[in-house]
Amino acid sequence: MGLFDFFRKRKERSIEKEFEAIEKELGQTPSQKSPGHEALDRCEQMIRVAQEMEEEKEEYRIVTAYLNDVELLQNLPDKEKKQLKETADNVNALISRREKYLNRKKKISDSDYAMMENEERTLPDIIRRFKGNEAYRDALERDIRYLEGEKTQWDMLGDDYKGSVKRNGVLVILLLITVILGSIAVIFLPYSIRQTVVKIWIPVCAVLAILAAFLYLKSLSDKREIKQAFVNQNRAIELLNKAKLKYVHTKNAIDYVCEKYHVKNAAELERMYENYQEAARERAKYAENNEDLNYFSDKLLKLLRQYRLYDDRFWLSRPNALSDPKEMVEVKHDLILRRQKLRDELRLHQDEIVEEKKKVYAILERNPDGAAEIRKLLAQIDTMTGLREDSFEG
Repeated sequence: MGLFDFFRKRKERSIEKEFEAIEKELGQTPSQKSPGHEALDRCEQMIRVAQEMEEEKEEYRIVTAYLNDVELLQNLPDKEKKQLKETADNVNALISRREKYLNRKKKISDSDYAMMENEERTLPDIIRRFKGNEAYRDALERDIRYLEGEKTQWDMLGDDYKGSVKRNGVLVILLLITVILGSIAVIFLPYSIRQTVVKIWIPVCAVLAILAAFLYLKSLSDKREIKQAFVNQNRAIELLNKAKLKYVHTKNAIDYVCEKYHVKNAAELERMYENYQEAARERAKYAENNEDLNYFSDKLLKLLRQYRLYDDRFWLSRPNALSDPKEMVEVKHDLILRRQKLRDELRLHQDEIVEEKKKVYAILERNPDGAAEIRKLLAQIDTMTGLREDSFEG
């Protein structure tokens, strides 16, 4: 290819010099569109077409070489075909396995995988502590709700006892006033009536005194209950403050892990870790698969090289053609179609050059000035194209 490009570039440089010389001789700019320049424009068009033909001819040669390789491989002895097929089957299976891995849906992002890979050793302990912190946080939330209730309950009980003490105190005072006023009233009653009333009033006073004593004792008991309620309430507040402090510390630890690993809870982090372990196993299998694929690809390449094919590596990307005759026929069919298309393109370009040459010769007949130089240019184009009809056959 390098040598071919070298000679083609030399031809192009030579033709460019011819163009410059003819334009100088014509002494006009291309914008004036003299007959000589019109002929030059058509020659330039033919050169572009000829360059395309050069590329198509090279591709045609390559496609033909591939077709020759197909024929060679199809006509190998059965023993050699079998050896190629077995190796190609291994390559096919390994490629299929690799594509399955590459096309599978990822359960963990590459960034999360890299982070977990760096912390693989500590992650089980982190997850265990994460779960423990969540359980402890839930227990603290229950304790806080309970202690809040206890604090409120003792506060309400204390208020109830205070109200009871106040009511009992008022009742005791009322009873004492009643006894005093009743007794004064009895003293000022007439003697005959007082004797009768005293018999009734003394038992009433005794009952009122007993009731007052009971209320007094009840007040003393309620005051003790008030003190105990206050102690219990303070104890509940103390425990509540400790529980809240522990809750804040525990929640901060949970929030830190959630933010670091972009998860909502320990269960999600555990699933992510399981996905990481699965992905790690898959990557290990993928790496092992690649090693096997490289081994069998090299083996297949060594087998192909002994047949001195045009392009050994062409078949590394088509191992299925080596293992399945139908696939080989399909490859051959595609190559034949490509070559036929190139033939058609070459014929069209050749016909285009022939038509352009006719028009140039017609111009030269009408305007013979500079005809010798342009004919020389046409001869170089003929050398550049140089195709015969039978070169499209076979």
